[in-house]
Amino acid sequence: MARRIGSIAVCLVAFGVLAGAQTQVPFQLVLEQQGQAATTIQNGSTIAMSAAPGTSLTVEVVVTYTGSGHATISIPPTIIGSATGFSSAIVGSLPLTLTPGQSVGVTVTFTPATATQVTAQLIVPYNETTATNGLNSGAISFSLQGTGLGSSLVFSYVAGGSTITLSPTNTSVVFSPVMITQSSQIILSIQNAGTVPVTFSNIGIAQVGGPFALASPPALPLTLSPGSGTQLTITFTPTALGFVNGTLLLDTASVPLVGSGSAPPALPPYTISGPSGNATPMTQPKISLTLAAGYPVAISGTLTMSVTGSLPADPAVQFQSGGTTVSFVIPANQTAAVFGAQGTQLGLQTGTVASTITLTPSFSTQVGGVSLTPATPTVLQFSVAPASPQLLALQLTGQSATGFTVQATGFSTTRALQSLAIQFTSAAGFSMPTSQFTIDLSSVAAVWFGTTASDAFGGEFTVSVPFTFEGLAANQSVLSAISSVSATLSNALGTSSAVQTNVP
Repeated sequence: MARRIGSIAVCLVAFGVLAGAQTQVPFQLVLEQQGQAATTIQNGSTIAMSAAPGTSLTVEVVVTYTGSGHATISIPPTIIGSATGFSSAIVGSLPLTLTPGQSVGVTVTFTPATATQVTAQLIVPYNETTATNGLNSGAISFSLQGTGLGSSLVFSYVAGGSTITLSPTNTSVVFSPVMITQSSQIILSIQNAGTVPVTFSNIGIAQVGGPFALASPPALPLTLSPGSGTQLTITFTPTALGFVNGTLLLDTASVPLVGSGSAPPALPPYTISGPSGNATPMTQPKISLTLAAGYPVAISGTLTMSVTGSLPADPAVQFQSGGTTVSFVIPANQTAAVFGAQGTQLGLQTGTVASTITLTPSFSTQVGGVSLTPATPTVLQFSVAPASPQLLALQLTGQSATGFTVQATGFSTTRALQSLAIQFTSAAGFSMPTSQFTIDLSSVAAVWFGTTASDAFGGEFTVSVPFTFEGLAANQSVLSAISSVSATLSNALGTSSAVQTNVP
């Protein structure tokens, strides 16, 4: 009869000594399993069992003595096979003597540790005593085949000519150091070493936009049957110096990725084109920056303007885009710096104060911000030289019947003035006893340029000189007596060109 062990029972009767050899024994072997009909099997038969790793399945083999004497089982059943996950026991106490028709149960338990297939041999020794043959020794034996039900993924890759298999002590796919601007790839092999198919619905890199990428992802869903495998190509394109981590996700399974970036190649030589030597004050020359050769990745940069000299800096000295710094980009494999909306050429204002203007660039990779600036960067340097003043405009204001004000506007790169010379030209029919006047500006100019308020105007100034005229008839206007006014300005370095304005 069958004995129930837990929820599953197996009754097995077999005859034999060696596994696989169907040797006749004086026993009937019946295999019972819950939900299945009892099965009579032969000695040496194979019992197949399956369970998920970490769980147990117990079956029972019922051995019924069919001889004419009696059979004694004195030794516990023996499992041959190391670390197989099988164990067995006799139901009852030993030694156990069976007379004809008596039965005993032999339990077999399978507890798989992993999702794999294992085999073993179960041997139950016995002694039989009969009136005709006397004492006869033998053994009941079975082949055991166990299957741990589950998937078991094995990850491996080749590095340095050797195959590296991921394990609890070697958990990550490790890339060799890669120079920033370059890429490397590793082919990751995935093998289903388990006993059931495994299906992946999602495969990808967890860090979107990071240095790791999956080249040519497989069509999904992807099913790996037991014993089959696939390969994934993972690329690593570092954007920063030092180590970086990533994760390959296969549904709930994850594979750590480790890479490191080394210093990028040196920046090619570059040229900053623009003014050289002495630049003309109060102008807007164009500048540009060009690499001697394209760089393999996009570059971000900043051009910084510095103004030095013995005089207060003119705040008008700045880039066309405003301020003393401007950003630029150089697309990958191109050579010209692009200054935003200004394009490849950017204007700057030279100002009106004698000074030295220096443009210094800095460079970095656009992604990752790794510095590419040379230890001693090439700069563009030019000067606004001290020079004689320039008179920009001359106009008459505050006109009346007897006078007006002469207003002269200009700049002095030295922030100093000596004099203003004004020349009047009489209209036809009029004469002036004195037509040229020289006004000493040295003191008032020193006062003006000595104030902090003047710093906002650089070297620029406006001089206003009122004039009152006498000797005109009652019905005559001073404007009708003068046809034009001209003027020049001077400082210690010279005199400006004359500027004339006609009297309306």
